[in-house]
Amino acid sequence: MWNFCARIADTAGRFADRTAIELLHEGRITETSYAGLMEGAARAASWLGGVDVRAGDRVAILADNEARWISAYLGTLWIGAVAVPLDTAYKPAQVCTILGNSGARVVFTTPKYLDTAKAACAQAGGVAPRLTAKVWLSGIQFKPANAQKPYLFATVTSAGRSKRSFST
Repeated sequence: MWNFCARIADTAGRFADRTAIELLHEGRITETSYAGLMEGAARAASWLGGVDVRAGDRVAILADNEARWISAYLGTLWIGAVAVPLDTAYKPAQVCTILGNSGARVVFTTPKYLDTAKAACAQAGGVAPRLTAKVWLSGIQFKPANAQKPYLFATVTSAGRSKRSFST
């Protein structure tokens, strides 16, 4: 049975040098090949395995829409974990709420959102970030006090209170 990651890997194997992602960023177009996308996903999956993230664990992603976000997403799915995408417009209290509700153990983020992620983890009792040069993102370990049912999406107020969520 084919799953999403298997289809992407198959496509990458057949079209490694072709463009997988084309994005307009700060007035210029950037391209990422299938090979580059899969390399990033493999690095993210390897890092997650190294910090003991397993199938079924929740992994939050707080980053702009770019190839690295997609690599983190694919790397998360690759090991069987559940991706928890976070809106970059969220304030630390909102991120904290979603991390707690989802039971996310790790947050992938970029330097641009590292302060938001750190503040959210501090509010929720998280630990110091685990950084690695091998992964483009900063990995922040997170240990939720009261993990509830996992949530696919959550809408939260600016004060960080859940307004509505959809549990899996």
